[in-house]
Amino acid sequence: MKKILLFASILIIGLNVNSQTLEMFTFENVKLNNGDTVYSEGLPSATEIIGEVKVLNISGADKSVICEKEEISIVPGTENTFCWGLCFPPTTFVSPNPIILVSGDTSSGFSGHYAPKNIIGTSVIRYVFRILHGDTICVFIKFNALYNSIANNNFNSNISAPFPNPANNNVSINYNISNKSNASIKIHNVYGKLEKQLSLLDTKGVINFDVSDLPSGIYFYSLSLDGKIVKTNKLIIVH
Repeated sequence: MKKILLFASILIIGLNVNSQTLEMFTFENVKLNNGDTVYSEGLPSATEIIGEVKVLNISGADKSVICEKEEISIVPGTENTFCWGLCFPPTTFVSPNPIILVSGDTSSGFSGHYAPKNIIGTSVIRYVFRILHGDTICVFIKFNALYNSIANNNFNSNISAPFPNPANNNVSINYNISNKSNASIKIHNVYGKLEKQLSLLDTKGVINFDVSDLPSGIYFYSLSLDGKIVKTNKLIIVH
C-alpha cells in the first residue's frame, strides 16, 4: 500500500512539474510550442521589423508575468526593443513590472521591435515569459533584414505579389530576372522551414504552383539568386 501511495505522489509531482500555465500563439492564431522560432522579415531600410506573439494564461487563476529578452545573435549596429504592457528602451532586458494575465484572456500581446539601420543580416532574440514564482515559456524571433532588389549590382530582378492572396489551391507569381543566374523561388512557413523550392528556367515569366498540400497559415516566398535572397513577400493560405 505504501509503495502505491509513494508512486501516486511521485506521479502527481511529475504532472505538476510538466504542467504548462502559459501558451503562445501567432496573431493568426497558430499555436506555438515552447522554444519555437518565429521569423519576421523586412528591408534593411525599414524603420523597424516587428515580431508579435499572443500569450495566453490557460490556468484557472490570474497570473503576474514578466518578460525577459536574451540576445542570441545580433547584427552589429542594429537596435532592438520590446513591448510587454509598456514599451521599453534597448537597454531594458527584463520588464520592470509584471503584467496581469487574466485567466483565459487572449488579448495580451507581445511585440519585439528590430531596427536594422540599413544593415543586412539576421538577428536572433529569445523572449521568455515568466510567471512570478511559477513556470516559464519562451519564443525565439529571427529578424531578417533582406534586400528587396540587387540594384547595387546593376541588376533589375523582381517578383510580383502572389495571385490570389489568400490562396487555396494554386498560386501564380510573375518574375523578372536580369540574367540566367541560379534562380529559384523558395517558400518558407512562419517558423522558417523550407516548404517548397521552385526553379526559374527563364529570365521572365509566370510561375504557377500548387499549395493545396500546405496547411492554412502565413508563408513567406523569396526570390533567390545564386543562393542570395533578394526579395521576400508574404503569402497567406486559407483552405
